[in-house]
Amino acid sequence: MAFILSSLFREWFWKVTQTDSILIVSAVFLLFGVTLCASLVPAWCAARTNPAQLLRSE
Repeated sequence: MAFILSSLFREWFWKVTQTDSILIVSAVFLLFGVTLCASLVPAWCAARTNPAQLLRSE
């Protein structure tokens, strides 16, 4: 993923190499942030519900 992003950034910006460490680290943090948000939002919504009320409604 980082190598694909670095090749895209190399086209957009000047002097970005294929093994740019800052770009690789930022891609890792970006993927970590997206993964964290994708897992915490449904867990937060599920934690707010009352299981007994949901079972009675069905």
